[in-house]
Amino acid sequence: MRSLLYWVFVSLLYVYIKLLLILVVAKPNGKRSKQCIFVANHPNLFDPMYVLPIIRKRVTVLITEHAFNVPIFGTLLRYTNQIRVTSDKHAVYEEALKQLRSGASILLFPEGQNSKGNKLAPFHTGAVRLSMESNVPIVPIGIYLDPAWIWRKNVVIRNIKVVFAWYRYGWYGVTFGKEICIPGSVEDRLFVQKQTFTLRQTVVRLSRNARKACEHAILLGKRKNTVRFHNGLRLAYRVVCFLFFTRIH
Repeated sequence: MRSLLYWVFVSLLYVYIKLLLILVVAKPNGKRSKQCIFVANHPNLFDPMYVLPIIRKRVTVLITEHAFNVPIFGTLLRYTNQIRVTSDKHAVYEEALKQLRSGASILLFPEGQNSKGNKLAPFHTGAVRLSMESNVPIVPIGIYLDPAWIWRKNVVIRNIKVVFAWYRYGWYGVTFGKEICIPGSVEDRLFVQKQTFTLRQTVVRLSRNARKACEHAILLGKRKNTVRFHNGLRLAYRVVCFLFFTRIH
């Protein structure tokens, strides 16, 4: 039942992103490992929901605890066994490691916060350490979007003030990199830090590639019908967003 609900949830997300985002996705040739740690930059609060349908496999996501407090949505996250990211970083790490050792794939955003536009924050070392301890390869992902279309608003969810950084519509580039295997010991902190820095540089390069792919698609006039349909939805979408967030606030 949980698996069925997960795929229904992901299918609805897929419909959403196909309607409201202009996707440009690039993946390397060849088969991917059965189990992976997907690592991406985080320019927008809804990146986990946008990337999930693109991955096309069952994935457990590390998501901010505030998302679990959203009515209905939070219930779905709990019921589909997503991982709540709290201030107890050790507990979060152990839960992610437990999921990996049980055979699950995970998606995480090692910045630990939303990027400032397309400028990445420093990465935490958790992704590299998880890969080393579980012997599961990392698949880096670079995301590009137009930060001018990110809608920022302060909202209150269960007496907690949260800044919503929502990329509502527009071009959304996602570029997958090749798998990275990191042998070694997590006790070697200097090595872990170097690998984390290298991983961040890889994600930066992939996000730039995603931007170039979007710009190339625009120059070639691709997805004209999608762009027209997308532009037609903007007014209605703005009205819905205004009414929704006014009610929450």
